[in-house]
Amino acid sequence: TTHNYDAAELALVQAINVHAKEELARYYLGDLYWRKGEQEAAIAQWKLAGTGGLFWQRTLAAYHKKDWESVKVNLNLAMQTGANLTYLDRMNAAGWLLTFGQIDQGIEQYRLAIKQDPQRQDARLALARLLGIAKKDVEASKDVLAPLFSDPQDVSPYLALGDIYVGLGRYAEGETQYRRVVQLQPRLASGWSSLCRAYELQGRYEEALEYCLQAVSLAS
Repeated sequence: TTHNYDAAELALVQAINVHAKEELARYYLGDLYWRKGEQEAAIAQWKLAGTGGLFWQRTLAAYHKKDWESVKVNLNLAMQTGANLTYLDRMNAAGWLLTFGQIDQGIEQYRLAIKQDPQRQDARLALARLLGIAKKDVEASKDVLAPLFSDPQDVSPYLALGDIYVGLGRYAEGETQYRRVVQLQPRLASGWSSLCRAYELQGRYEEALEYCLQAVSLAS
């Protein structure tokens, strides 16, 4: 009842006043606010209680149960309450956020992952593709990819940039990037298959078939 909620709230606030670092009381107070529909107040208490990790664990448990609604709720609570995530956690979180259509939140997780480990490529490549295709911001994508272009043998930024151009319907520009890939690594099957796709989308089917056969030959 409302009376019981009020009494519980008073007791929890008193406990916090006595001991300001009482994380458990703050957690229960947040839970009480949540049940009352006061979500902002709940999140504020959970953030002070440092319970972001708990919500992340609940997210993982829900994921293993394939309870997607629970994944969505707990994932967003983990993000809002300051969960201390590892690089791989952030990569998973970004993927799930994008699944739920939360593009800006996914972008933020990729940025945080890059900040945690600037040397790893996967977050940088994923962010570049996301900014280029979802946000249609090719220049921002190039900025994200810039550190990777310093390695003359690394074709991953050219593949990513090619994918972005193709995703935007700029097939000729995508073709140019894929050509750089096969010039640098002529035995890379994915370079030829990407080039095949760019030609196919331009309606140049004979050339596309040639490059597809080259990709199949290298992959076998």
